[in-house]
Amino acid sequence: MKKGHGIIKNPLPEKIGISIPEYVQKTVPGGYSKKTLGRFKRKLLDKEKEARESIKNLTPLICSGCYESSIYSSGNQHGSMENSLKINSVLIEHEWRLLKCIERSMRKIENGAYGICDCGCGEKIPIERLEATLVANQRKECKDYIDKISKNGNGMPLSKTKAR
Repeated sequence: MKKGHGIIKNPLPEKIGISIPEYVQKTVPGGYSKKTLGRFKRKLLDKEKEARESIKNLTPLICSGCYESSIYSSGNQHGSMENSLKINSVLIEHEWRLLKCIERSMRKIENGAYGICDCGCGEKIPIERLEATLVANQRKECKDYIDKISKNGNGMPLSKTKAR
């Protein structure tokens, strides 16, 4: 397959036992221009810098919070500090996940696949969606369709239900 052309195949639909409808399987040759990819690369690098800075700023709060929590363990103050530690831990985890997504998006830029839907349809993700969510890897229609069919009757994802 030539760089930036054809269908980028995602094994997810077959893995969870679904088929993508024909209207989603159209091939759109080529990805976004080098100029557009360069613009998104700069935005992703800025976002990466923000995430790393956020992690850098939150980490000392967790470390000092653990120390203070062990020294000052009086009632409400301890509970408040514990909640603060949990919130900061969740924020750091979110930033790490974002960094992984940015890393994946940067690899896709390098091979010309950034902005091409990962569901297997091969269509471009609209610029507006990429502007709103730099790490988007599926068109909204494909994501909604896959989310819809990957849930069973009670609304739970198939991976969360017990096999019978």
